[in-house]
Amino acid sequence: MRKKYISQQSGLTLIEVLAALTISALVIGIVYGVFTYSVQSNNKTQSHINLRQEANLIITEMRKRHQEATANYEICYDELLANELPSKQGLLLEKVSINGTTINATKCKQEIDPSQALPVEFTLIDQQNRNQFTIDTVIEGRRNSKPLAVEIEEPDQQQSFADYLRATGIFVYVNTVELDGTKSEIVGENSTVVLRQGFPKKTSESSWSIEAKDIYIKDNLSMKNFTLGNPGDSVIVSNIYVDGDVKFDKNIKGPLINGHLQYTGKLELNENSIESVISHSNQWVETISFPSLDKLFPKLESPIKNVGKVVIASYDTDPITFNVNKNGIVFYPNGTVTVGGHSTFTGIIIANKLVVSGNSKVEFEALVEDDKLPF
Repeated sequence: MRKKYISQQSGLTLIEVLAALTISALVIGIVYGVFTYSVQSNNKTQSHINLRQEANLIITEMRKRHQEATANYEICYDELLANELPSKQGLLLEKVSINGTTINATKCKQEIDPSQALPVEFTLIDQQNRNQFTIDTVIEGRRNSKPLAVEIEEPDQQQSFADYLRATGIFVYVNTVELDGTKSEIVGENSTVVLRQGFPKKTSESSWSIEAKDIYIKDNLSMKNFTLGNPGDSVIVSNIYVDGDVKFDKNIKGPLINGHLQYTGKLELNENSIESVISHSNQWVETISFPSLDKLFPKLESPIKNVGKVVIASYDTDPITFNVNKNGIVFYPNGTVTVGGHSTFTGIIIANKLVVSGNSKVEFEALVEDDKLPF
């Protein structure tokens, strides 16, 4: 009876144990491989972002020096990475060419004329992450005077709305803008962005960007991980005007201001801020006006909504959402316009609030001379 009981017991054979261990090892290996790849990929992506920011910082500093110089000067290799910021540790400059002359640790570029455009090219290398970023741009020559704010006036009654948009270069004119997503962006290299009430109090921590020639913000500005201004490889220098205080979050790094920043209130910097591109102005509020949205446009007899190329003009308040690529003009002063779903809206948006989410983009498209609006 005892022998019969023992013979009925089941258990794992040695082969089954080895098979289970083999499968477990394979699963662990696959999970570890995926995890390692994800970490390396994330490090590579972050490294590229940091390299681009540092390259823009170098160009911003060079542009500042070039445009403020009153006589010929020289640039040496060691000066380009002379700023001992934590973010610059482990970086290396190679293939540095200034005005057609290659410079290195023992050779400088002399007799640089600040009144002339300055071609600059270099490669910035992140040795730790084995990544690199090359920048090739032209720094414009010295200006005769500091950039002045351009007054944005109400449209002339004799002037069509299309002519007004062409004259001002406005492509985003809103009370507030909300961006979310690491690659969400508003891009208009040679145009104007106006934020009449700035950003929401709880601004996204994502590294989004607004690129434009002129950016007007009528509110306090708290700089987090986002970037304002055209990138360093752009030939158009951005001017950012802030009617209020400017605060740089202590946890951020990199050149979040690409261009020149003027502000009217108080300034709070962190250790990574580039103070040389920031200036205080008491006259700014007096030189710039911000027409309310309803004064930008004549009264509408009825809402206009065209299919195909988007043309919307309405005082409705229901939200409008674009989740696919579109181009056109949206005049929606009482409502919210959302561009999402990893899509691109190309054209002009005037609204109470603009939301750009899901790594989407709003891109400027100028009205050509013959373009006429149906309103």
